[in-house]
Amino acid sequence: MLLSLVLAVACGFTVPLAALRLGATRVAPRACAAMDRQLAPSRRSALVSAGSFALISAVGMFDVRAVSANQLIQRTDRRSRRSLESARSMTAGSPPLPTAPLGLAFGGGNASTPKIEVFVDFACPFSGELFRTIWLASRPGGPLYGRAQFVLQLVVQPWHPQSEVMHEAVVAVRALAGSELALSFAHFLWLAYADFVDAAVVSETRMQTAGRLAVLAESVTGVSAAELLPLLTHGDPSNWPTAQMLKWQVRQHRTRGVHVTPTCFVYGIEATQISSSWTVKQWAAMLDELGAAK
Repeated sequence: MLLSLVLAVACGFTVPLAALRLGATRVAPRACAAMDRQLAPSRRSALVSAGSFALISAVGMFDVRAVSANQLIQRTDRRSRRSLESARSMTAGSPPLPTAPLGLAFGGGNASTPKIEVFVDFACPFSGELFRTIWLASRPGGPLYGRAQFVLQLVVQPWHPQSEVMHEAVVAVRALAGSELALSFAHFLWLAYADFVDAAVVSETRMQTAGRLAVLAESVTGVSAAELLPLLTHGDPSNWPTAQMLKWQVRQHRTRGVHVTPTCFVYGIEATQISSSWTVKQWAAMLDELGAAK
């Protein structure tokens, strides 16, 4: 019967009927006879043939008489060694994984303060309105400083064709100059929002838009446009890390179901009550409630 159960798992739906029939003949001849009467002759013949083939195959695979206990242990040890040896390359051929948390953290918070993730699109004016409010209020000396760990997460919105290269520009500044200057550039990028709206880029090529972004980044961060531009140029080897970081960001917001921007998460839970029109006072009130609930 054990062999019959193995066959039932290995052979799907139809073959297990034949396998169970073969295994149960000695203990339940009446049941097998009833099964024979219920099955059409051609159907029964096919099942018995499939069951016989599966039985022969299973015997060849599971013939314990031909494999000693020591041999089984040796095979297991070899598999374990191979697993250990290949542990470092276990993701080879698969999509690469990030080696650090995604997003740009700011606000002076730590592990004991609320974690608030802000998903934004640089081509979205409402995202800019929300970010400017919390960015300025969470600077050192601001009313929100140290009260939360804010994390800026990127959302490329495909209906804004310039959105992708705008996000790549922020990612590239971070790669060359660090998170703080990348956040400063993000802030100025929204201040220059009118220069990158859909109507302002509709007649430009992607690289023309990238060039203007590189010039703006240089004026804000000091990173030279000539050094930044290759990171925004598709086909240039320097662009690969920038593009990969953006892929991780896109994969993250798709996985978490973010569609509209801005969208905020508090401790990983979407906070639908947060609005882009919130004032600093409203943000402070929410942080008061979160602190009082602990």
